Amino acid sequence: MPMSPFIFIPRTALKTDMPPENILDYDLSDKAAQDKEKVDEMVAAGMSRAEAAAEFTGDAAFEEWYDSWYQKLNDTAHSNQ
Repeated sequence: MPMSPFIFIPRTALKTDMPPENILDYDLSDKAAQDKEKVDEMVAAGMSRAEAAAEFTGDAAFEEWYDSWYQKLNDTAHSNQ
């Protein structure tokens, strides 16, 4: 899915009391915590931190996260319809 510079979803369209920007905040911080846990496990298994982190820091990793987040936001917005 190509990234759009604009996403407009009125708060009334969301099936949550959480503002859309909080959905982004929490999703991103949850993803970062999950990725850190995976990196720590890889380091504990003997991989260097730089090698372990490389899997989670490239454009492909960002696009995967963005597509997942966009889908969650879109699903939340359309769950009321």
